[in-house]
Amino acid sequence: MCGINGFNWQDIDQIKTMNQAIKHRGPNDDGTFVGADISLGHVRLSILDLSSRGHQPMYNNVKGPSVQIVYNGEIYNFKEIKNVLIKEGFEFQTDTDTEVVLNAYIHYGVDAFSLFNGIFSFGIFDQDKGKLFLVRDRLGIKPLYYKFTDGQLIFSSETKAIKTIVPLEINDNKRWDYFLSHNVSDESLYYGIKSVTPGSYLCFNQSDSTIKEDIYCNLGELVKPKVYKTNEAKTETQLVDELDELLNDVVKDQMVSDAPIGTIGSGGLDSSLVSAIAAQYNKNLDIYHIKVDEKKCDESIYARQVAQHLKLNLVEEVLSKESYLQYLDHCLKAEELPLSHPNSVGIYQVSKKAIDTGVKVLLSGEGADELFGGYHRYRNFQKRLWVNQFPIVKKILNKLSDLTLDETFQGYRSDDLALLGEYLPEFPHFKNRSNYNKIFEEAFNFIDDDQERAMKAFISGDLGYYLPSILRRTDRMSMSVGLEMRVPFLDNRLIDFSLNLPVKFQVSKQHQKHLLKKVGERYLPKDIVYRAKKGFPLPIEQWLESKHFKKEMYARWHKLQQINVGS
Repeated sequence: MCGINGFNWQDIDQIKTMNQAIKHRGPNDDGTFVGADISLGHVRLSILDLSSRGHQPMYNNVKGPSVQIVYNGEIYNFKEIKNVLIKEGFEFQTDTDTEVVLNAYIHYGVDAFSLFNGIFSFGIFDQDKGKLFLVRDRLGIKPLYYKFTDGQLIFSSETKAIKTIVPLEINDNKRWDYFLSHNVSDESLYYGIKSVTPGSYLCFNQSDSTIKEDIYCNLGELVKPKVYKTNEAKTETQLVDELDELLNDVVKDQMVSDAPIGTIGSGGLDSSLVSAIAAQYNKNLDIYHIKVDEKKCDESIYARQVAQHLKLNLVEEVLSKESYLQYLDHCLKAEELPLSHPNSVGIYQVSKKAIDTGVKVLLSGEGADELFGGYHRYRNFQKRLWVNQFPIVKKILNKLSDLTLDETFQGYRSDDLALLGEYLPEFPHFKNRSNYNKIFEEAFNFIDDDQERAMKAFISGDLGYYLPSILRRTDRMSMSVGLEMRVPFLDNRLIDFSLNLPVKFQVSKQHQKHLLKKVGERYLPKDIVYRAKKGFPLPIEQWLESKHFKKEMYARWHKLQQINVGS
Protein backbone atom coordinates (compact mmCIF):
# COMPACT_ATOMS: atom_id res chain seq x y z
CA MET A 1 0.00 0.00 0.00
CA CYS A 2 1.06 3.53 -0.66
CA GLY A 3 -0.15 7.06 -1.24
CA ILE A 4 -0.44 8.89 -4.56
CA ASN A 5 -0.67 12.57 -5.51
CA GLY A 6 -0.69 14.72 -8.61
CA PHE A 7 -1.88 17.76 -10.55
CA ASN A 8 -1.86 19.07 -14.11
CA TRP A 9 0.96 21.61 -13.95
CA GLN A 10 4.64 21.49 -13.06
CA ASP A 11 5.75 22.33 -9.51
CA ILE A 12 8.36 20.15 -7.81
CA ASP A 13 8.07 21.88 -4.44
CA GLN A 14 4.28 21.55 -4.35
CA ILE A 15 4.26 17.86 -5.25
CA LYS A 16 6.84 17.21 -2.54
CA THR A 17 4.60 19.04 -0.07
CA MET A 18 1.68 16.82 -1.04
CA ASN A 19 3.84 13.74 -0.53
CA GLN A 20 4.81 14.94 2.91
CA ALA A 21 1.14 15.41 3.88
CA ILE A 22 0.48 11.68 3.38
CA LYS A 23 3.92 10.34 4.28
CA HIS A 24 2.29 8.07 6.89
CA ARG A 25 0.85 6.00 4.02
CA GLY A 26 4.30 5.28 2.63
CA PRO A 27 7.11 5.54 5.18
CA ASN A 28 9.63 3.47 3.17
CA ASP A 29 10.26 5.63 0.10
CA ASP A 30 8.97 8.59 -1.88
CA GLY A 31 9.37 9.95 -5.38
CA THR A 32 8.18 12.53 -7.89
CA PHE A 33 7.86 13.10 -11.62
CA VAL A 34 7.55 16.63 -13.02
CA GLY A 35 7.31 17.19 -16.75
CA ALA A 36 4.97 17.62 -19.75
CA ASP A 37 2.65 19.84 -17.66
CA ILE A 38 2.08 17.07 -15.10
CA SER A 39 3.35 16.55 -11.55
CA LEU A 40 3.09 13.10 -9.94
CA GLY A 41 4.00 12.09 -6.40
CA HIS A 42 4.24 8.79 -4.55
CA VAL A 43 4.99 7.57 -1.03
CA ARG A 44 5.76 3.87 -0.71
CA LEU A 45 4.91 1.19 1.81
CA SER A 46 7.10 -1.70 0.62
CA ILE A 47 5.22 -5.02 0.54
CA LEU A 48 6.26 -6.75 -2.71
CA ASP A 49 9.87 -6.55 -3.92
CA LEU A 50 11.28 -4.54 -1.03
CA SER A 51 14.23 -3.37 -3.12
CA SER A 52 14.68 0.08 -4.64
CA ARG A 53 13.50 -1.36 -7.96
CA GLY A 54 9.95 -0.76 -6.76
CA HIS A 55 10.50 3.00 -6.60
CA GLN A 56 7.68 5.16 -8.00
CA PRO A 57 6.67 6.97 -10.12
CA MET A 58 7.58 4.03 -12.35
CA TYR A 59 7.94 3.86 -16.12
CA ASN A 60 8.27 1.06 -18.65
CA ASN A 61 11.80 0.14 -19.74
CA VAL A 62 10.87 0.43 -23.44
CA LYS A 63 8.40 3.31 -23.42
CA GLY A 64 10.51 5.25 -20.95
CA PRO A 65 9.14 8.28 -19.08
CA SER A 66 6.39 8.83 -21.67
CA VAL A 67 4.14 6.49 -19.64
CA GLN A 68 4.32 6.93 -15.85
CA ILE A 69 2.39 5.28 -13.03
CA VAL A 70 1.77 6.11 -9.37
CA TYR A 71 0.09 3.15 -7.73
CA ASN A 72 -1.49 2.26 -4.39
CA GLY A 73 -2.71 -1.25 -3.67
CA GLU A 74 -2.28 -4.94 -4.31
CA ILE A 75 -3.24 -6.95 -7.40
CA TYR A 76 -3.70 -10.56 -6.37
CA ASN A 77 -3.71 -12.01 -9.89
CA PHE A 78 -0.65 -10.05 -11.03
CA LYS A 79 1.43 -13.19 -11.60
CA GLU A 80 -1.11 -14.62 -14.05
CA ILE A 81 -1.29 -11.31 -15.96
CA LYS A 82 2.50 -11.05 -15.90
CA ASN A 83 2.89 -14.50 -17.47
CA VAL A 84 0.54 -13.52 -20.30
CA LEU A 85 2.46 -10.30 -20.90
CA ILE A 86 5.80 -12.16 -20.95
CA LYS A 87 4.42 -14.37 -23.72
CA GLU A 88 3.52 -11.17 -25.57
CA GLY A 89 7.16 -10.08 -25.42
CA PHE A 90 7.23 -7.84 -22.35
CA GLU A 91 10.32 -7.88 -20.15
CA PHE A 92 10.10 -7.07 -16.46
CA GLN A 93 12.69 -5.32 -14.32
CA THR A 94 10.99 -5.87 -10.93
CA ASP A 95 8.89 -8.37 -9.00
CA THR A 96 6.24 -5.75 -8.20
CA ASP A 97 2.58 -5.75 -9.19
CA THR A 98 3.03 -2.06 -10.08
CA GLU A 99 5.05 -2.94 -13.16
CA VAL A 100 2.40 -5.48 -14.17
CA VAL A 101 -0.33 -2.83 -13.98
CA LEU A 102 1.78 -0.43 -16.03
CA ASN A 103 2.62 -2.96 -18.76
CA ALA A 104 -0.96 -4.25 -18.85
CA TYR A 105 -2.12 -0.69 -19.62
CA ILE A 106 0.54 -0.32 -22.32
CA HIS A 107 -0.62 -3.59 -23.92
CA TYR A 108 -4.40 -3.47 -23.41
CA GLY A 109 -5.13 0.22 -22.87
CA VAL A 110 -8.10 1.00 -20.59
CA ASP A 111 -9.39 -2.56 -21.11
CA ALA A 112 -6.65 -3.62 -18.68
CA PHE A 113 -8.50 -2.13 -15.72
CA SER A 114 -11.17 -4.85 -15.68
CA LEU A 115 -8.49 -7.55 -15.55
CA PHE A 116 -7.26 -6.62 -12.10
CA ASN A 117 -8.42 -8.52 -9.02
CA GLY A 118 -7.33 -6.54 -6.01
CA ILE A 119 -7.52 -3.41 -3.92
CA PHE A 120 -6.13 -0.42 -5.75
CA SER A 121 -6.17 3.16 -6.88
CA PHE A 122 -3.63 4.51 -9.32
CA GLY A 123 -2.81 7.23 -11.80
CA ILE A 124 -1.28 6.61 -15.24
CA PHE A 125 0.05 9.49 -17.32
CA ASP A 126 0.32 8.69 -21.02
CA GLN A 127 2.34 11.56 -22.47
CA ASP A 128 1.94 10.43 -26.09
CA LYS A 129 -1.85 10.51 -25.78
CA GLY A 130 -1.85 13.58 -23.54
CA LYS A 131 -4.07 11.81 -21.04
CA LEU A 132 -4.01 11.15 -17.30
CA PHE A 133 -6.07 8.21 -16.04
CA LEU A 134 -7.22 7.90 -12.41
CA VAL A 135 -8.47 4.38 -11.65
CA ARG A 136 -10.16 2.83 -8.60
CA ASP A 137 -11.03 -0.78 -7.71
CA ARG A 138 -14.55 -2.09 -8.16
CA LEU A 139 -15.67 -1.50 -4.53
CA GLY A 140 -13.58 1.56 -3.73
CA ILE A 141 -11.49 -0.29 -1.15
CA LYS A 142 -8.62 2.11 -1.79
CA PRO A 143 -9.38 5.86 -1.73
CA LEU A 144 -8.82 8.34 -4.55
CA TYR A 145 -9.98 11.96 -4.24
CA TYR A 146 -9.84 14.75 -6.77
CA LYS A 147 -10.76 18.40 -7.22
CA PHE A 148 -11.41 19.77 -10.70
CA THR A 149 -12.02 23.49 -11.16
CA ASP A 150 -11.62 25.62 -14.31
CA GLY A 151 -9.38 23.08 -16.00
CA GLN A 152 -7.24 22.51 -12.90
CA LEU A 153 -7.07 18.91 -11.65
CA ILE A 154 -5.62 17.86 -8.29
CA PHE A 155 -5.78 14.29 -6.97
CA SER A 156 -4.61 12.37 -3.91
CA SER A 157 -5.20 9.36 -1.71
CA GLU A 158 -6.35 11.72 1.04
CA THR A 159 -7.96 15.16 1.07
CA LYS A 160 -5.33 16.52 3.47
CA ALA A 161 -2.83 16.56 0.58
CA ILE A 162 -5.24 18.49 -1.66
CA LYS A 163 -5.59 20.96 1.18
CA THR A 164 -1.91 21.86 0.83
CA ILE A 165 -2.78 23.47 -2.53
CA VAL A 166 -6.31 24.86 -2.15
CA PRO A 167 -8.37 25.77 0.94
CA LEU A 168 -11.22 23.36 1.65
CA GLU A 169 -14.66 24.49 2.80
CA ILE A 170 -17.13 22.17 4.54
CA ASN A 171 -20.38 21.64 2.66
CA ASP A 172 -23.12 22.10 5.27
CA ASN A 173 -25.59 19.93 3.33
CA LYS A 174 -23.12 17.07 3.33
CA ARG A 175 -22.52 17.55 7.04
CA TRP A 176 -26.21 16.91 7.77
CA ASP A 177 -26.22 14.09 5.25
CA TYR A 178 -23.36 12.51 7.18
CA PHE A 179 -24.96 12.84 10.62
CA LEU A 180 -28.24 11.39 9.34
CA SER A 181 -26.76 8.43 7.50
CA HIS A 182 -23.22 7.97 8.94
CA ASN A 183 -21.89 8.30 5.42
CA VAL A 184 -21.64 10.94 2.74
CA SER A 185 -21.87 10.94 -1.04
CA ASP A 186 -18.50 11.26 -2.80
CA GLU A 187 -16.91 10.30 0.58
CA SER A 188 -16.00 13.92 1.30
CA LEU A 189 -17.48 16.74 3.37
CA TYR A 190 -15.85 19.45 1.27
CA TYR A 191 -17.15 21.58 -1.58
CA GLY A 192 -15.66 20.49 -4.88
CA ILE A 193 -13.90 17.38 -3.54
CA LYS A 194 -15.08 14.11 -5.10
CA SER A 195 -13.97 10.51 -5.16
CA VAL A 196 -13.37 8.53 -8.30
CA THR A 197 -16.42 6.27 -8.41
CA PRO A 198 -15.64 2.64 -7.46
CA GLY A 199 -15.25 0.48 -10.54
CA SER A 200 -14.55 3.54 -12.70
CA TYR A 201 -11.71 5.53 -14.20
CA LEU A 202 -11.40 9.26 -14.71
CA CYS A 203 -9.67 10.51 -17.85
CA PHE A 204 -8.14 13.99 -17.95
CA ASN A 205 -7.43 15.20 -21.47
CA GLN A 206 -4.56 17.68 -21.68
CA SER A 207 -5.60 19.01 -25.09
CA ASP A 208 -8.79 20.66 -23.84
CA SER A 209 -8.41 20.36 -20.03
CA THR A 210 -11.58 18.28 -19.64
CA ILE A 211 -12.40 15.23 -17.55
CA LYS A 212 -14.65 12.28 -18.22
CA GLU A 213 -15.51 9.34 -15.98
CA ASP A 214 -16.23 5.90 -17.42
CA ILE A 215 -17.30 2.67 -15.73
CA TYR A 216 -15.23 -0.46 -16.25
CA CYS A 217 -17.14 -2.58 -13.71
CA ASN A 218 -20.88 -2.27 -13.05
CA LEU A 219 -21.79 -4.35 -10.00
CA GLY A 220 -25.24 -5.07 -11.38
CA GLU A 221 -23.69 -6.69 -14.43
CA LEU A 222 -21.90 -9.19 -12.18
CA VAL A 223 -25.30 -10.78 -11.53
CA LYS A 224 -25.66 -13.68 -13.96
CA PRO A 225 -29.19 -15.17 -14.24
CA LYS A 226 -27.91 -18.52 -15.55
CA VAL A 227 -25.41 -18.85 -12.69
CA TYR A 228 -28.06 -17.87 -10.13
CA LYS A 229 -30.53 -20.42 -11.50
CA THR A 230 -27.79 -23.08 -11.54
CA ASN A 231 -26.96 -22.33 -7.91
CA GLU A 232 -30.63 -22.67 -6.98
CA ALA A 233 -30.54 -26.25 -8.23
CA LYS A 234 -27.35 -27.17 -6.36
CA THR A 235 -27.32 -28.91 -3.01
CA GLU A 236 -26.08 -27.14 0.08
CA THR A 237 -23.09 -29.48 0.23
CA GLN A 238 -22.09 -28.60 -3.34
CA LEU A 239 -22.16 -24.87 -2.56
CA VAL A 240 -20.30 -25.35 0.72
CA ASP A 241 -17.57 -27.20 -1.18
CA GLU A 242 -17.39 -24.42 -3.78
CA LEU A 243 -17.19 -21.66 -1.18
CA ASP A 244 -14.61 -23.57 0.84
CA GLU A 245 -12.40 -23.98 -2.23
CA LEU A 246 -12.85 -20.34 -3.20
CA LEU A 247 -11.94 -19.10 0.28
CA ASN A 248 -8.78 -21.21 0.26
CA ASP A 249 -7.74 -19.87 -3.15
CA VAL A 250 -8.44 -16.28 -2.10
CA VAL A 251 -6.69 -16.38 1.27
CA LYS A 252 -3.67 -18.18 -0.18
CA ASP A 253 -3.38 -15.53 -2.92
CA GLN A 254 -3.74 -12.69 -0.45
CA MET A 255 -0.97 -14.03 1.75
CA VAL A 256 1.61 -13.21 -0.93
CA SER A 257 3.92 -10.68 0.72
CA ASP A 258 7.61 -10.00 1.10
CA ALA A 259 6.85 -8.29 4.42
CA PRO A 260 5.69 -9.98 7.67
CA ILE A 261 1.97 -10.84 7.68
CA GLY A 262 -0.65 -11.63 10.34
CA THR A 263 -4.42 -11.72 10.81
CA ILE A 264 -7.00 -9.84 12.84
CA GLY A 265 -8.99 -12.02 15.22
CA SER A 266 -12.13 -10.66 16.88
CA GLY A 267 -13.27 -14.07 18.07
CA GLY A 268 -16.19 -13.96 15.63
CA LEU A 269 -16.83 -16.13 12.60
CA ASP A 270 -15.44 -13.97 9.80
CA SER A 271 -11.97 -13.10 11.07
CA SER A 272 -11.61 -16.52 12.74
CA LEU A 273 -12.35 -18.29 9.46
CA VAL A 274 -9.77 -16.17 7.63
CA SER A 275 -7.23 -16.98 10.36
CA ALA A 276 -8.05 -20.70 10.21
CA ILE A 277 -7.58 -20.90 6.45
CA ALA A 278 -4.45 -18.71 6.54
CA ALA A 279 -2.97 -21.01 9.19
CA GLN A 280 -3.00 -23.85 6.68
CA TYR A 281 -0.45 -21.96 4.59
CA ASN A 282 1.58 -20.31 7.35
CA LYS A 283 1.88 -22.05 10.72
CA ASN A 284 3.72 -19.09 12.27
CA LEU A 285 1.01 -16.47 11.94
CA ASP A 286 0.18 -14.15 14.80
CA ILE A 287 -3.46 -13.23 15.41
CA TYR A 288 -4.03 -9.63 16.59
CA HIS A 289 -6.95 -8.92 18.88
CA ILE A 290 -8.29 -5.75 20.46
CA LYS A 291 -9.59 -6.45 23.97
CA VAL A 292 -12.23 -3.97 25.15
CA ASP A 293 -11.73 -3.09 28.80
CA GLU A 294 -15.36 -3.68 29.78
CA LYS A 295 -16.87 -7.08 30.50
CA LYS A 296 -20.01 -6.79 28.35
CA CYS A 297 -17.94 -5.82 25.28
CA ASP A 298 -14.92 -8.03 25.92
CA GLU A 299 -14.60 -10.82 23.33
CA SER A 300 -11.06 -11.85 24.21
CA ILE A 301 -12.20 -15.19 25.64
CA TYR A 302 -13.38 -16.18 22.15
CA ALA A 303 -10.25 -14.86 20.43
CA ARG A 304 -8.13 -16.93 22.83
CA GLN A 305 -10.28 -19.99 22.15
CA VAL A 306 -9.77 -19.60 18.40
CA ALA A 307 -6.02 -19.05 18.74
CA GLN A 308 -5.72 -22.12 20.97
CA HIS A 309 -7.80 -24.20 18.56
CA LEU A 310 -5.59 -23.13 15.63
CA LYS A 311 -2.38 -23.38 17.68
CA LEU A 312 -1.45 -19.80 16.82
CA ASN A 313 -0.04 -16.99 18.95
CA LEU A 314 -2.54 -14.33 20.03
CA VAL A 315 -1.31 -10.75 20.45
CA GLU A 316 -3.71 -8.64 22.51
CA GLU A 317 -4.06 -4.86 22.77
CA VAL A 318 -6.39 -3.29 25.33
CA LEU A 319 -8.88 -0.58 24.37
CA SER A 320 -9.93 1.37 27.46
CA LYS A 321 -11.61 4.72 27.93
CA GLU A 322 -8.15 6.15 28.63
CA SER A 323 -6.66 4.84 25.36
CA TYR A 324 -9.81 5.91 23.51
CA LEU A 325 -9.28 9.51 24.60
CA GLN A 326 -5.55 9.24 23.96
CA TYR A 327 -5.95 8.24 20.31
CA LEU A 328 -9.28 9.85 19.35
CA ASP A 329 -7.81 13.06 17.91
CA HIS A 330 -5.34 11.08 15.82
CA CYS A 331 -8.18 8.94 14.45
CA LEU A 332 -10.32 11.97 13.62
CA LYS A 333 -7.49 13.51 11.64
CA ALA A 334 -6.77 10.21 9.90
CA GLU A 335 -10.43 9.62 8.98
CA GLU A 336 -10.90 13.19 7.68
CA LEU A 337 -14.51 12.90 8.85
CA PRO A 338 -16.25 12.52 12.20
CA LEU A 339 -15.98 8.86 13.19
CA SER A 340 -19.06 7.04 11.89
CA HIS A 341 -17.80 3.96 13.75
CA PRO A 342 -16.55 4.65 17.30
CA ASN A 343 -14.58 1.39 17.15
CA SER A 344 -12.28 3.02 14.59
CA VAL A 345 -10.01 3.76 17.54
CA GLY A 346 -9.73 0.01 18.14
CA ILE A 347 -8.80 -0.60 14.50
CA TYR A 348 -6.09 2.03 14.87
CA GLN A 349 -4.76 0.47 18.09
CA VAL A 350 -4.55 -3.04 16.67
CA SER A 351 -2.83 -1.68 13.54
CA LYS A 352 -0.33 0.20 15.67
CA LYS A 353 0.29 -2.94 17.75
CA ALA A 354 1.04 -4.94 14.62
CA ILE A 355 3.50 -2.34 13.34
CA ASP A 356 5.16 -2.12 16.76
CA THR A 357 5.69 -5.90 16.71
CA GLY A 358 7.14 -5.97 13.19
CA VAL A 359 4.08 -6.94 11.11
CA LYS A 360 3.23 -4.80 8.05
CA VAL A 361 0.23 -6.69 6.62
CA LEU A 362 -2.96 -7.93 8.32
CA LEU A 363 -5.82 -9.96 6.85
CA SER A 364 -9.23 -8.93 8.21
CA GLY A 365 -12.76 -10.32 8.03
CA GLU A 366 -14.37 -7.13 6.67
CA GLY A 367 -17.01 -7.59 3.98
CA ALA A 368 -18.38 -10.98 4.98
CA ASP A 369 -21.57 -9.51 6.45
CA GLU A 370 -22.38 -7.58 3.28
CA LEU A 371 -21.67 -10.54 1.00
CA PHE A 372 -23.24 -13.35 2.97
CA GLY A 373 -26.12 -11.69 4.83
CA GLY A 374 -24.73 -11.15 8.31
CA TYR A 375 -26.44 -7.99 9.55
CA HIS A 376 -29.53 -8.12 11.73
CA ARG A 377 -31.23 -5.59 9.43
CA TYR A 378 -31.43 -8.24 6.71
CA ARG A 379 -33.56 -10.44 8.93
CA ASN A 380 -35.59 -7.39 9.96
CA PHE A 381 -36.13 -6.44 6.33
CA GLN A 382 -37.23 -9.98 5.59
CA LYS A 383 -39.82 -9.70 8.37
CA ARG A 384 -41.02 -6.38 7.03
CA LEU A 385 -41.52 -7.86 3.57
CA TRP A 386 -43.66 -10.56 5.15
CA VAL A 387 -45.67 -8.02 7.14
CA ASN A 388 -46.28 -5.88 4.05
CA GLN A 389 -48.26 -8.75 2.54
CA PHE A 390 -50.89 -8.36 5.26
CA PRO A 391 -52.17 -4.78 5.64
CA ILE A 392 -54.04 -5.54 8.86
CA VAL A 393 -50.88 -6.94 10.49
CA LYS A 394 -48.87 -3.94 9.27
CA LYS A 395 -51.50 -1.58 10.71
CA ILE A 396 -51.44 -3.30 14.11
CA LEU A 397 -47.64 -3.25 14.26
CA ASN A 398 -47.58 0.42 13.31
CA LYS A 399 -49.82 1.09 16.27
CA LEU A 400 -47.35 -0.84 18.43
CA SER A 401 -44.29 0.89 16.94
CA ASP A 402 -43.04 2.02 20.34
CA LEU A 403 -42.80 -1.64 21.36
CA THR A 404 -41.79 -3.48 18.22
CA LEU A 405 -41.66 -1.68 14.89
CA ASP A 406 -38.81 0.74 15.47
CA GLU A 407 -36.65 -1.95 17.00
CA THR A 408 -37.52 -4.89 14.81
CA PHE A 409 -38.41 -3.63 11.34
CA GLN A 410 -35.51 -1.40 10.33
CA GLY A 411 -35.39 -2.19 6.61
CA TYR A 412 -36.46 0.19 3.90
CA ARG A 413 -37.78 -0.60 0.43
CA SER A 414 -35.99 1.34 -2.28
CA ASP A 415 -39.20 3.26 -3.10
CA ASP A 416 -39.26 4.60 0.48
CA LEU A 417 -35.72 5.88 0.06
CA ALA A 418 -36.50 7.30 -3.37
CA LEU A 419 -39.17 9.43 -1.73
CA LEU A 420 -36.63 10.67 0.81
CA GLY A 421 -34.26 11.50 -2.03
CA GLU A 422 -37.03 13.31 -3.89
CA TYR A 423 -38.13 15.44 -0.96
CA LEU A 424 -34.66 15.94 0.51
CA PRO A 425 -32.49 16.49 -2.58
CA GLU A 426 -29.88 18.34 -0.55
CA PHE A 427 -29.14 15.04 1.22
CA PRO A 428 -27.83 12.97 -1.71
CA HIS A 429 -26.93 9.97 0.41
CA PHE A 430 -30.62 9.02 0.69
CA LYS A 431 -30.71 8.86 -3.09
CA ASN A 432 -27.48 6.88 -3.05
CA ARG A 433 -29.15 4.04 -1.13
CA SER A 434 -32.16 4.21 -3.41
CA ASN A 435 -29.99 4.15 -6.53
CA TYR A 436 -28.04 1.08 -5.43
CA ASN A 437 -31.26 -0.74 -4.57
CA LYS A 438 -32.63 0.08 -8.02
CA ILE A 439 -29.45 -1.14 -9.73
CA PHE A 440 -29.80 -4.50 -8.07
CA GLU A 441 -33.59 -4.71 -8.37
CA GLU A 442 -33.07 -4.40 -12.11
CA ALA A 443 -30.21 -6.88 -12.04
CA PHE A 444 -32.35 -9.42 -10.16
CA ASN A 445 -35.53 -8.82 -12.20
CA PHE A 446 -35.34 -12.42 -13.46
CA ILE A 447 -36.26 -13.67 -9.96
CA ASP A 448 -40.00 -14.41 -9.93
CA ASP A 449 -40.50 -14.27 -6.17
CA ASP A 450 -41.02 -10.63 -5.13
CA GLN A 451 -39.65 -11.12 -1.62
CA GLU A 452 -36.50 -12.90 -2.75
CA ARG A 453 -35.86 -10.26 -5.40
CA ALA A 454 -36.28 -7.45 -2.84
CA MET A 455 -34.04 -9.25 -0.34
CA LYS A 456 -31.24 -9.76 -2.86
CA ALA A 457 -31.42 -6.10 -3.89
CA PHE A 458 -31.40 -4.93 -0.27
CA ILE A 459 -28.45 -7.09 0.78
CA SER A 460 -26.45 -6.36 -2.37
CA GLY A 461 -27.18 -2.63 -2.12
CA ASP A 462 -25.05 -2.44 1.02
CA LEU A 463 -21.97 -2.99 -1.17
CA GLY A 464 -22.41 0.57 -2.40
CA TYR A 465 -24.30 2.13 0.50
CA TYR A 466 -22.96 0.89 3.83
CA LEU A 467 -19.68 -0.82 2.98
CA PRO A 468 -17.82 2.39 1.96
CA SER A 469 -17.83 3.66 5.55
CA ILE A 470 -16.33 0.36 6.73
CA LEU A 471 -13.68 0.46 4.01
CA ARG A 472 -12.81 4.07 4.79
CA ARG A 473 -12.34 3.18 8.45
CA THR A 474 -10.15 0.19 7.57
CA ASP A 475 -7.95 2.14 5.17
CA ARG A 476 -7.50 5.31 7.23
CA MET A 477 -6.83 3.66 10.57
CA SER A 478 -4.37 1.10 9.23
CA MET A 479 -2.58 3.39 6.78
CA SER A 480 -2.18 6.11 9.41
CA VAL A 481 0.56 3.89 10.87
CA GLY A 482 1.80 2.47 7.55
CA LEU A 483 0.08 -0.91 7.79
CA GLU A 484 -1.63 -2.71 4.90
CA MET A 485 -5.04 -4.17 5.80
CA ARG A 486 -6.26 -6.72 3.29
CA VAL A 487 -9.89 -7.82 2.95
CA PRO A 488 -10.07 -11.36 1.53
CA PHE A 489 -13.88 -11.51 1.55
CA LEU A 490 -13.96 -8.64 -0.95
CA ASP A 491 -11.90 -10.52 -3.54
CA ASN A 492 -13.53 -10.37 -6.99
CA ARG A 493 -14.17 -14.11 -6.96
CA LEU A 494 -16.13 -13.98 -3.70
CA ILE A 495 -18.11 -10.92 -4.79
CA ASP A 496 -19.14 -12.72 -7.99
CA PHE A 497 -20.03 -15.85 -6.00
CA SER A 498 -22.17 -14.08 -3.39
CA LEU A 499 -24.09 -11.91 -5.86
CA ASN A 500 -25.24 -15.09 -7.59
CA LEU A 501 -26.08 -16.92 -4.36
CA PRO A 502 -29.80 -17.50 -3.65
CA VAL A 503 -31.12 -15.76 -0.53
CA LYS A 504 -31.82 -19.02 1.30
CA PHE A 505 -28.06 -19.57 1.54
CA GLN A 506 -27.51 -16.09 2.98
CA VAL A 507 -30.46 -15.53 5.33
CA SER A 508 -32.06 -18.90 5.91
CA LYS A 509 -34.86 -19.81 8.30
CA GLN A 510 -32.24 -20.99 10.79
CA HIS A 511 -29.29 -18.63 10.42
CA GLN A 512 -27.85 -15.53 8.86
CA LYS A 513 -24.67 -16.14 6.85
CA HIS A 514 -25.98 -19.67 6.52
CA LEU A 515 -23.56 -20.94 3.88
CA LEU A 516 -20.52 -19.25 5.41
CA LYS A 517 -21.32 -20.84 8.77
CA LYS A 518 -21.45 -24.24 7.14
CA VAL A 519 -17.94 -23.66 5.84
CA GLY A 520 -16.92 -22.39 9.27
CA GLU A 521 -17.97 -25.71 10.82
CA ARG A 522 -15.11 -27.36 8.93
CA TYR A 523 -12.47 -25.21 10.60
CA LEU A 524 -13.77 -23.86 13.91
CA PRO A 525 -15.58 -24.94 17.07
CA LYS A 526 -19.36 -24.71 16.64
CA ASP A 527 -19.75 -22.35 19.59
CA ILE A 528 -17.53 -19.87 17.73
CA VAL A 529 -19.38 -20.34 14.44
CA TYR A 530 -22.85 -19.91 15.93
CA ARG A 531 -22.31 -17.47 18.76
CA ALA A 532 -24.38 -14.28 18.68
CA LYS A 533 -22.94 -11.47 16.59
CA LYS A 534 -21.66 -8.51 18.60
CA GLY A 535 -20.08 -6.34 15.92
CA PHE A 536 -17.21 -4.85 17.96
CA PRO A 537 -19.30 -2.73 20.35
CA LEU A 538 -17.80 -0.14 22.69
CA PRO A 539 -19.27 0.83 26.07
CA ILE A 540 -19.44 4.54 25.19
CA GLU A 541 -22.61 5.04 27.23
CA GLN A 542 -20.97 3.57 30.30
CA TRP A 543 -17.75 5.51 29.74
CA LEU A 544 -19.79 8.71 29.61
CA GLU A 545 -20.75 8.09 33.24
CA SER A 546 -17.17 9.12 34.01
CA LYS A 547 -17.05 12.91 34.49
CA HIS A 548 -13.56 13.12 33.02
CA PHE A 549 -14.51 11.10 29.92
CA LYS A 550 -17.70 13.12 29.42
CA LYS A 551 -15.81 16.41 29.75
CA GLU A 552 -13.16 15.34 27.25
CA MET A 553 -15.73 14.09 24.74
CA TYR A 554 -17.81 17.27 24.96
CA ALA A 555 -14.66 19.33 24.44
CA ARG A 556 -13.87 17.37 21.29
CA TRP A 557 -17.37 17.77 19.90
CA HIS A 558 -17.11 21.50 20.49
CA LYS A 559 -13.78 21.68 18.66
CA LEU A 560 -14.72 19.26 15.89
CA GLN A 561 -15.06 21.91 13.21
CA GLN A 562 -11.73 23.44 14.20
CA ILE A 563 -9.73 20.22 13.89
CA ASN A 564 -7.15 20.66 11.14
CA VAL A 565 -7.27 17.38 9.23
CA GLY A 566 -4.14 18.33 7.39
CA SER A 567 -1.88 18.53 10.44
